[in-house]
Order: sequence, then C-alpha cells, then structure tokens
Amino acid sequence: MGISFRIGAGSPKVSVLMVCTANICRSPIAHGLLTHYAELRGLGKQIAVDSAGTQVGMRGQRPDPRAQAVAKAAGVDISRFKTR
Repeated sequence: MGISFRIGAGSPKVSVLMVCTANICRSPIAHGLLTHYAELRGLGKQIAVDSAGTQVGMRGQRPDPRAQAVAKAAGVDISRFKTR
C-alpha cells in the first residue's frame, strides 16, 4: 500500500510528518529519505518534511547511531535531527 500524488510547478506546498514512538530510529530515517529524494527530484521547496515521536522521553536527542548508520548507507545524513 502506498500514497501517490502529483506535485508540479504551481502546486501548493505539501507537508509530511513522519511519526514513530521515540523519534530516534524509524521516523528520522523516513524524514531523511523523503527529504533527500524530494530534493533529488527538484521538489525540495514544494515538500516540507518533519518527524516526531509519540512518546519522546528526552527531547532534543539525536537519532540512534544505528539509525544514522542505516541512513548514511543510503547517502542520507540524519545526524542533525533532534527528537521532539
């Protein structure tokens, strides 16, 4: 199952929020990947991506080092993200 929509010149800005439990693994990886692929396709200014957690214990924490390694292996740096 997936979501498909078309974005082009003149389209309104689309906001996407990636959510997981703690915002240290899954949602930061998804956030980084979607941002990366949007930029590769020239859509960086038309798609606003963010991530958050439903049960964040420590706000402002960086993504788990393992999540950073997975993202980095895909060519995406998520080290600057912080939990919220």
